[in-house]
Amino acid sequence: MAKPARLYREKTRLRLQAEAAARQAARRRRRRIGGAATGTAVTVGAVATFAAVTYTGHANSPPAPRVPAATATPARPVTGTPVCDFRAAPSDPGRHVALPPDRRATADGTVGLATSRGRVTFTLDARRAPCATTAVSWLAHQRYYDGTTCPVLAKTATVSLLQCGAQPGITRSGPGFNLPEEGVIGATYPRGTVALNRSASAVHSTGSQFLIIYKDGRLPARYTPLGHVTAGLTVIDAIAAGGVQTGRTVGAPTLAVTVDSATATP
Repeated sequence: MAKPARLYREKTRLRLQAEAAARQAARRRRRRIGGAATGTAVTVGAVATFAAVTYTGHANSPPAPRVPAATATPARPVTGTPVCDFRAAPSDPGRHVALPPDRRATADGTVGLATSRGRVTFTLDARRAPCATTAVSWLAHQRYYDGTTCPVLAKTATVSLLQCGAQPGITRSGPGFNLPEEGVIGATYPRGTVALNRSASAVHSTGSQFLIIYKDGRLPARYTPLGHVTAGLTVIDAIAAGGVQTGRTVGAPTLAVTVDSATATP
């Protein structure tokens, strides 16, 4: 009888061990599943937080529009036509005309003056003074210079010029607008140069009157070189030879000069 009892106890012990092992294995499986579930929850939470930061619109808001890829803005071509910044000058005495087209000339031009002393022709240098070329050509086409005078002759040791384009009896007249100075850095004014007059001190003060240089000199480099006399410089020489009315070196020429008409091409 002792032998069957021992056998029964052994079987019972083995069964209990097996059950204990099974419970332990089950606990280990539950721990692994729980850990995986916790990790998933953290990951989902992190995604939810990121979504909340990057999208703050209302739930019913339409989707954000697609933003096209940035493209480089093409540079303005060197040969383009930027504006000239002609500025109204309502305080100018004399006859006013409308502002010229706000564009830079791209082609040289020519101005022909029929004066009371003879005909004078000069070029317009669009490369060096594109805005001045536009302005003077515009003024000639508007007949602004017709009937104007040449009120100042200078015959000094350094400056030899005839100033023209003034309204009759108004030496400091202007067309009602100013333009910026051009090509003045390092400018020189040899015989035959035509330059635009301006205020001696203020910038952007160039007007409509022009200076015809009849002898090499040392005019300060602040007047826009407009072009060059191609015909009629001897007419200016004759006016200069007549001298200044007062006998001084600067003043009204003894031989009064009127610009009967002015034409321009183009």
